[in-house]
Amino acid sequence: MIQSGDSNPPVMEEEILGVTIAARDGFGRIFELGDRSSPLAFTPALVTMPSDIKMDLNMAPFEVNIDSSSLPANLKFTGKDAFAIPFEKKGPTWSTELIHVLPPSFDEVNMGNSGPIGRILPLTWQRILYDSQLLDESYQPQIVVLLDALQLSNRPKDFTKAIFEIRTRYPGALIWCPGISGPDNLAVLTWLGIDLHDLTRSRQANSSGIILSNSGPRNIDHRLEENPTMDEQICMWKDEIAAVRSAIVSGNLRDLVEKRALNSPRTVEHLRFHDNLVFDSGNVPLERNVSKGRVLRCNSLTALESPLIRDWNEKVIDVYEPPSFARKILVLLPCSQRKPYRTSKSHRKYISALRNLPVNQVMVTSPLGLVPRELEMQWPAKYYDIPVTGDWNLLEISNIRNMVGKLVNKVGYKFVINHTRINLDDLNVSAKIIDSSYEDEGLTSKSSLDNLSKIAKSAVAECGGVSIRQHENVMAEFRCISNWLFGSDSWLNECKLSGRPPNWILRSEGEQVAIWNCDVARFSFSKYAIEKFGDKLGLPKVNIVTNSKWKGDIFSSMVKDFDTNIRSGDTILVYSNDEIIGSAISIVPSWEWNGSPGKLAKARHRI
Repeated sequence: MIQSGDSNPPVMEEEILGVTIAARDGFGRIFELGDRSSPLAFTPALVTMPSDIKMDLNMAPFEVNIDSSSLPANLKFTGKDAFAIPFEKKGPTWSTELIHVLPPSFDEVNMGNSGPIGRILPLTWQRILYDSQLLDESYQPQIVVLLDALQLSNRPKDFTKAIFEIRTRYPGALIWCPGISGPDNLAVLTWLGIDLHDLTRSRQANSSGIILSNSGPRNIDHRLEENPTMDEQICMWKDEIAAVRSAIVSGNLRDLVEKRALNSPRTVEHLRFHDNLVFDSGNVPLERNVSKGRVLRCNSLTALESPLIRDWNEKVIDVYEPPSFARKILVLLPCSQRKPYRTSKSHRKYISALRNLPVNQVMVTSPLGLVPRELEMQWPAKYYDIPVTGDWNLLEISNIRNMVGKLVNKVGYKFVINHTRINLDDLNVSAKIIDSSYEDEGLTSKSSLDNLSKIAKSAVAECGGVSIRQHENVMAEFRCISNWLFGSDSWLNECKLSGRPPNWILRSEGEQVAIWNCDVARFSFSKYAIEKFGDKLGLPKVNIVTNSKWKGDIFSSMVKDFDTNIRSGDTILVYSNDEIIGSAISIVPSWEWNGSPGKLAKARHRI
């Protein structure tokens, strides 16, 4: 986004804020402030003015004082406890000049709006667009203040662009957008990546005799003896900050965001523009692995538009390839409430009816659209939860029909056996569509299952297919998963299957290459695999700078360059001077690799 402007060398204050990341979900993080062995406060948090009432340090760790007695005005940013290294006195105490704020509508004209560079970075929409000082990749501020956030928030597309640019450019900085926050939009702003907030809107609510709650501004109820005092306003903040932090820790921030976004049309716009921006940029903050018990709750239609769901929809069409023996016959099956599907009573019956047949089993579901049998253990297919009523709305049906049509035309199936209640008769595909269910009977009734098996066997016979043995089916599934995760399955050409289900072992020349971890549906590669196959594994790479033998984990100060497709939970290949020196497990997605505080990846193998 930055185009041109004058460049000045960075001027940095000496004090350094101690920050580490305790938890993350999407672009929302909980920063620990102070010594990481004993942090004193956490984000999201409030920034207070000297006139504000005293608050708990864990809610409001910073104070801001603006001196407008001379021009340009000066902003002083102070830590209320020992947050700065070496944590011996209160700090940090930083100051910066406040640059002139032009209306965001002036964005097509370069007004030469530059400004100071330091631990605090004051920004405006104009400066983001045109100040080339911000192109210095070595510069990493610790506090970013978007001075025109209030005006810019009324231009949702530009506002979300600005926040996205700041968040991904300065992953280790705390972001403050003065004047726009409240308990009603705290979750959404945190999801965008904003860490610090202020009481401006709560002061306005107090002056107007109303309460700014997590559902938006509302009148007080005199019968309940409510009072719109600042104490009451801050209670609203306290409850919502606790809710947001808890949602980040549990990995359910998106669920809370979808509830709070409905508080105002503007907040819905912010969420939609941000979703589109994240998806289109390719910077989807997705995980490969999730914590045990993690659930993706899809309780509203908004979930259909989340980057996570759209990423799945797109990858099923663009990346997924069915096994080579199953490219002629597609069998569409309903989903089940229990995950993974194969553990449900209904799917055990479907699998039995189709046992050993060379057909491609794909489940239809909302919000994911289609879930191939080979991928049902992957995130989020194994972990989503959605209200089950047995009825489909028009948007869900349209999404499923669209995906089925694209998949059939891409693969070139000859038969589509439809064992669902969704009408596909008029789908514009060259394949022959056969409905295997009986309208007056359940899909798992004996007659329906017998009919499914009969039609599938007839189609297999017509296509000249043969029965598939267990080992052959397992290897085909592993190839699908490898292509899905790594974009390659060539390493499997030299591997043979051994062990017993479900914990299979893959070997090459008698050496163990990988263990299949069925609990998390991942390949656990051996040191031998890293040495023998290297690039053939298709794993993302990172180059680090090390003056001696690589020791410890990977931190941002060590990183020279990295692949931009890293997702948290990925196994990554570690290089130094263009030579592979080991592997690691990424803790963060690629957008955080340029300056994020704390550990980026945990070492696994060293060569």
